[in-house]
Amino acid sequence: MTNSYFIYNEPCPRCRSKGEDRAGDNLSVYSDGHKWCYKCAYFVTGDALYSLRAKVEESQELIKPPPTVEFSKECLHYLTSLGLTYDEIEYHLSGHEDGYLFTTANFYLVRRLYKKPKVIVKGNVVGNEPIFMSDNCKDTVVLCEDLLSAIKISRVAPSCALLKTSIHDNLLYRLAKQFDKCKIWLDPDMYSHVCNNLLPKVTPLFQNVTTILSEKDPKYYTTHEIKEYLNV
Repeated sequence: MTNSYFIYNEPCPRCRSKGEDRAGDNLSVYSDGHKWCYKCAYFVTGDALYSLRAKVEESQELIKPPPTVEFSKECLHYLTSLGLTYDEIEYHLSGHEDGYLFTTANFYLVRRLYKKPKVIVKGNVVGNEPIFMSDNCKDTVVLCEDLLSAIKISRVAPSCALLKTSIHDNLLYRLAKQFDKCKIWLDPDMYSHVCNNLLPKVTPLFQNVTTILSEKDPKYYTTHEIKEYLNV
């Protein structure tokens, strides 16, 4: 048996046939061609003649970020109107011709201000979602949905932007090793999803898990308001 390694995620046909896997990332694809769904155990055997080089090159091409430019006045106005400081903008983000850009070693995200789709993500996000550390609270991680919310929350406590509303086992185990407590702060309309899907996965791995309900995303609140919601 040859050694293989994870490359990327794609939709699981079995989950999709049941109306599940809306995010399209349940099926893990490996370098030897075999595929495995962590949700329903759907399995595809690998091909001995599978081209590793082609898949590696494809993966590398996906995470090659677009060229950066200076932040436009419109983009800076949008970011600062949400309360982000210039230091936070310069440290975490880069300018993009259509808005702003966030890059990691595994994926990049483009937020476009005036074009659709508003958000473009390419590369391997699942399990590699960004974690923003904090100089304040050390034992609690806050799960939120979007990048800017995570940046603002990190002023008060460590945060992780899921960039979706699901959480991969690899990321969950990584967070559980770093933090004792977890707070889940998603949109109110996701409450049933949190209760039915996230809580059963998250609760067993942390000493304490709580949920936060608010009318708006965390990015729309001040630091003082975020601190009050988190109660840390």
